[in-house]
Amino acid sequence: MERPKENLILVGTNLDAKEINEKAQLKRFSAGKLGEDSASVGGERVFTGDRVLFTRNSRVYGVRNGQLGTVEKIDGNRLTTRLDNGERVSVSLTDYEHVKLGYAVTTHKSQGMTAQNTYILAGGPMQDREMSYVQVSRAKGKTRIYTDKVEAGDNLTALSRQMSKSRQKDLATDVLKQVKRQEMRILR
Repeated sequence: MERPKENLILVGTNLDAKEINEKAQLKRFSAGKLGEDSASVGGERVFTGDRVLFTRNSRVYGVRNGQLGTVEKIDGNRLTTRLDNGERVSVSLTDYEHVKLGYAVTTHKSQGMTAQNTYILAGGPMQDREMSYVQVSRAKGKTRIYTDKVEAGDNLTALSRQMSKSRQKDLATDVLKQVKRQEMRILR
């Protein structure tokens, strides 16, 4: 993957993210885009040049859950990362293990993120209208949607049906408003 900071892969599940992250990392490593230095964190091996995702807030290290960055240096158990906002942070992997590869992230984790281009792996049990909206609204530039024949159905009918089905949750305040409106109609 060229210019990983400009490109974001969105998936439905953590399992999909893990699988795609491993493939993206292997491709970049094979192309000589990653350095030799590495560290093990959370069951994953991270190299200099890798994209990483911080998965828990830490005031001590100045990172927030959902922040992405690029690893600049690995010194023993210390990971120095340039965050996408330009800040440089250095975390001790002994104290802070909440780092994952960040080429692909779940759609839920991507809320609030923006990238130049997004690549969406569509389908699966979580795909619905709300998730689809979040996915297609993450890019400033190109958005590409990928799926397989099983998920797509004939002429994309299964996927389009799934992407248009809403699972929006009602807020308690909305339910109360509806009840009050019904009461007002009854009283008239």
